[in-house]
Amino acid sequence: GTVQGIRFGVTFLSWLLIQRYRMRTPLAKIKELSFTLYHIPISEGGIQKLLGALKKKLGAHYMEILKEIRTAKVKHADETSWRVRGQNHWCWLFATQKAAYYTIEETRGKGVPKQILEGSPQSSVLVRDDYAGYACIVSNHQSCWSHLLRVSHELAVLPAASKEMTDLHTELSSMFKELSSLVASRFDRVKRHAAHTEYAEKIRTISIRSYQYRDSKKVQTRIRNQGTNLLTALLFKDTPLTNNHAERQIRPMAVTRKISGGSQSANGAAIHAVLMSIVQTMSLKGQNILENL
Repeated sequence: GTVQGIRFGVTFLSWLLIQRYRMRTPLAKIKELSFTLYHIPISEGGIQKLLGALKKKLGAHYMEILKEIRTAKVKHADETSWRVRGQNHWCWLFATQKAAYYTIEETRGKGVPKQILEGSPQSSVLVRDDYAGYACIVSNHQSCWSHLLRVSHELAVLPAASKEMTDLHTELSSMFKELSSLVASRFDRVKRHAAHTEYAEKIRTISIRSYQYRDSKKVQTRIRNQGTNLLTALLFKDTPLTNNHAERQIRPMAVTRKISGGSQSANGAAIHAVLMSIVQTMSLKGQNILENL
């Protein structure tokens, strides 16, 4: 089959999308493989034009992914640095278990998540790290325990770590294991609310505890800032305690950045965001790219 307005068939276009957005193959290598495997001579510029044409054809599907993210009961957000013409930009990810939406922007400001998640139900849950840019989103927030435990672990294993810090890390690790067990169990609203009250008191106790050393105070400040956002998953079905899903979904962009150094133009960045969103969403849904293109 063919795609209207594009002289290449669906099979070749699917192969191209897989190479670029699943295998993260550089354009120069795709050019070489295209000729070696299919005897199709195509320049790097020609490949980029093809990808641009696909972006235009698939733009409506990109907006459908955004709609799916906005209306989801539970969604994730994360961001990583990106380069456009050598200048600092940011790649933002918004995801569910079955969809991934990427956008590359000049800023890491709070206006980006506010615009992207505009119209999301206030009753939904946003799972995210403790970056302050997400605080403007009117919804329920679940702060990522992995980030908190990572920081506490790094401080606790330092040779100069205070006993306060090692004890605090042990306490947080135990609490996370208990919460994980609760979240994995069958959802019982009464029991979950009772548990939320119990652990909210434990979080409050840590927040007001009198620490003497800088390392334990640093972690205490993080806990104080996040508060009961660390416990939101107790109150909502199918909500994780960590933002690990978002980290897995943004990793392909980080790998691509290391390989290619980013994008050579704003248009190239937009092409990459749109097509990566579509390919990654197909992967999350278990869809075959050739059959769905």
